[in-house]
Amino acid sequence: VLSPPPASSSAPLPLPPTPGPRPDTCPGQPLWPPRAAHPLVWVVGRMAAASVEAPPLERGSTGRPSRSRHSGRVHAARGATSAAEAAFAQRYLQEALGLADAEEAWVVPRHPEWYDQVLNAANTQSTARTLLRQLRVPALGPSVLMTRALPRGLWGTTAEQISTASAYEFQTVQLNPDVSPGEDFNAYVNGLWAKSTVRPPTEASWGPTEVLTMKTREQVRELLEQAADQTRAYGGSEIEKLGLLYRAATDMDRRNAEGLGPVLPLLHEIRAIADAQGYCAQLGRLSRRGLGKLVQCVDTTHPKDGNLVVLGVVTDGLGLASGRDTYLLKRDQKSEEELQRYQRHLSNLLRLAGHSAGQAAAGAEAVVQLETHFAKHTLSLVDQADPLKTMNLMSCEQLRDHTSTPSGRFDWEAFWGEAGVEPGKRQPLVLFDSPFTLALSEVLGEGHRWLHALKLHMELHLLRAMAGYLHQPMVDELWSFNKYLTGREEMRPLWQRALFAVDDAMGMAVGRLYSEKYFPERSKQAALHLVRNVMAVLETRIKGLDWMGDETRAQALQKLDQIGVKIGGPDAYPDFSALALVPGQVLGEHMLKSQAFNARESIGRVGKPVDRARWEMVPHEVNAYYSQDRNEIVFPAAQLQPPFFSPDQLDAINYGATGAIIGHELTHAFDNNGKEYDGAGNLRNWWTPKAEEEFKAHSQKCIDMYSKVKYGGVPINGDLTLGENLADIGGLKVGYAALQKCIHERGHRVQSPGGLTEEQLYFIAYAAGWRSIATESSVRNLLLSDPHPPPDARINIALANLPEFHAAFGIQPGDKMYLAPDDSVTVW
Repeated sequence: VLSPPPASSSAPLPLPPTPGPRPDTCPGQPLWPPRAAHPLVWVVGRMAAASVEAPPLERGSTGRPSRSRHSGRVHAARGATSAAEAAFAQRYLQEALGLADAEEAWVVPRHPEWYDQVLNAANTQSTARTLLRQLRVPALGPSVLMTRALPRGLWGTTAEQISTASAYEFQTVQLNPDVSPGEDFNAYVNGLWAKSTVRPPTEASWGPTEVLTMKTREQVRELLEQAADQTRAYGGSEIEKLGLLYRAATDMDRRNAEGLGPVLPLLHEIRAIADAQGYCAQLGRLSRRGLGKLVQCVDTTHPKDGNLVVLGVVTDGLGLASGRDTYLLKRDQKSEEELQRYQRHLSNLLRLAGHSAGQAAAGAEAVVQLETHFAKHTLSLVDQADPLKTMNLMSCEQLRDHTSTPSGRFDWEAFWGEAGVEPGKRQPLVLFDSPFTLALSEVLGEGHRWLHALKLHMELHLLRAMAGYLHQPMVDELWSFNKYLTGREEMRPLWQRALFAVDDAMGMAVGRLYSEKYFPERSKQAALHLVRNVMAVLETRIKGLDWMGDETRAQALQKLDQIGVKIGGPDAYPDFSALALVPGQVLGEHMLKSQAFNARESIGRVGKPVDRARWEMVPHEVNAYYSQDRNEIVFPAAQLQPPFFSPDQLDAINYGATGAIIGHELTHAFDNNGKEYDGAGNLRNWWTPKAEEEFKAHSQKCIDMYSKVKYGGVPINGDLTLGENLADIGGLKVGYAALQKCIHERGHRVQSPGGLTEEQLYFIAYAAGWRSIATESSVRNLLLSDPHPPPDARINIALANLPEFHAAFGIQPGDKMYLAPDDSVTVW
């Protein structure tokens, strides 16, 4: 809530100004909140169980009379400026917010780990209790916790609405009157926010997705703490297993006492390898345990039969996510520095694992040389996204022949003997990144020249996979390298890292608890209605695409009709009853069992029909995806929350923040990679040569457009980001048309805040959804390794391609946000 002036000031404590009528002005008029800006404090108001009548108060800022039902008690908590500040907060709760039931107010300083989250009465009780416990303030009952200026959307609401509505619905968007929307739309919508927002030191980037992720983590934390309370008398139920994992993850004393204990048996196995055959056998053992780095067996969809699950052999020999170019090109000083820091990181890990300083340094250098050799035979990031280059369907005999070279071969018999894959499930199989597997065979054929480096490589990647679950020195080393890569200043708190561990082990079990509590059926049905509206519009647009041709268009419409839609969470969740966790064991031991369990479950699906009901993303992840081989879009429950979506938000906001994303995911079915699959999930070319040629021409225009933009001297990789860029532009077009359909069906227009049209609010909601501040390191990593462009490019470049956007804001030729029709990407 708004705080008063500093304690040193003798000025009276003012209530926030009562907003007067706002004229319907140009879009430069701030949308919300009121212009007043004050220092921030936390205010927690306890709602009275009983009521006592009192004389009426003056008309408050809600514009309606308020009555106090209790004289109220006010406290300044530890660290608060003064009791006068608490009195101000009490008056604010009662008058400005109209909370006539506010009996008691505790005023506390802003907490550094909370980052201006605004929470509601329904989900705040435990959150407020946690905050107050950290600040040593007595616990409260049902609460209202608010921060920042009161959003304009709240003025005139009732106390009941304030106390029960999620304040995330009222996302603060203050338009910048000093920037024209035709000059820089990102700066126009998000510039003032970016200047006034401080990125949390634990995060590499910060925006609505991260804020919502933080809120979701708090909700999951509450669920896991409740589960942990049930593990005192352990009976092996699913919720008790979650509690057991969470308690073990937060028990650093025990983890520190055990040290490397959980992984020592595996380290001894690796160090005992004597030859290439033993090395291949150990790769099989690690794959069976879900710890394969170079070679991991997984379930995947048959490329030619989208209804059948077959074995996938995933290969990866590189430790840097930026891919082969960091090893080979050394594009600039930063690339060389990254490789040096990586080598130092590997050396530190080896020292922690018991090697001498000299051995560790030499070993790390040998591993980097080995990975550099592997990089020469690794597909580029662009090619790794191309199913025609990665989905190599073959038999076991073909796999053996393929990986046989004049100098040597990979011993698949030794691998299969330990990998836990039954002979009947080994073929047909899909080999990913075929060139790398061939290079590995050549290295193995050179005998002991590479064997020592191969063993160290295996040891190091085992340590990197497990470091976050071990003792503090390992955690610190992993964090030190991640800090360098991302630019984050502080490690995330232990409770958050504990959430990640539980997610890694039993993510869907966590998702079951989350979706049952936080995703009501009403939200699911509203989201499904939105999806159906967007899909109907996309169908209409496909029918009108002249460039696609009749034959290709007919199959595109058939594929669209076959797209599956998953909203919220699975109807049936995985069964974790066979996961045998033992009380008293340390986190690392639990994680080894969990990873082996999940690997067995994956192999268990091989040879069976594709389970269309299975999810590949947990419900509590703020994200969404389109699956090419399943031909489905998936929107988890956590994504479908304000500010992105709510049944109670304005249609223009829902369509701009979520409808455009639905359109984005749907158009992935027809992008440069999705178009290689038909509606049944089969890898099949169903495009005519003419349609293919037309699509490539549109794609090249998109590649060239994005590749011109640089960040710190590093350009956007237009080839790598092509699918996402096409989907951004297409999703905006389809989402906008869906909003028009919604307005037509509604039969009338809705007045938007600040005198904005619904069309303007649509584009503002889209841009606000992508607002972000980030470290230079994280932006660089995104440019080098991520198929998504930076957020501001997703706003400005994408929107500049839309005539609908130009019309909404009066953007004309000569404006920076204007692209002529001939220069625009017009796939959809």
